[in-house]
Amino acid sequence: MKNMKKGFTLIELMAVIAIMAVLVIVVLPNVIGIFTDSLDKTMHTQEATALDAARLYIQDYCTHPINQTYRDHCNDNFRTLDTENKYLCVNMLQDKDYFDTILYRDVPCNGIIVLKINEKGVYDTGQTYLYCGSSGNYVYETEGGNSYESYLSNCK
Repeated sequence: MKNMKKGFTLIELMAVIAIMAVLVIVVLPNVIGIFTDSLDKTMHTQEATALDAARLYIQDYCTHPINQTYRDHCNDNFRTLDTENKYLCVNMLQDKDYFDTILYRDVPCNGIIVLKINEKGVYDTGQTYLYCGSSGNYVYETEGGNSYESYLSNCK
């Protein structure tokens, strides 16, 4: 019997490395896509949480419990955009402990919640616009938020 050495040939090793490289090329974009999708879903959840907090703030501070009229002192934080829209600052709601700081990849977010008046005269529907990062250099910005970015200066 011949004395055989145990081990792999260079061709076998190259074949295994090539197969692993193909697998990484195919799998890695999917893993990155899953991670990005989860970040987007998290931000949408944060936006919905801020909108719910704004509704609670209005119930707590703005709306009279009996006749649903708006109290005068509410206007300090519940600012008018136009005849049908008002907004609240995200940081003001955080200061009042309606929810915690919103982060996107460890970058703090600020923003506004735009509330629209319904046919009954109550501001109960709307959209949250988040801006994460420094002005003009956002790492995350809610789609369509560029039209409301100027109102952030009132949210300090």
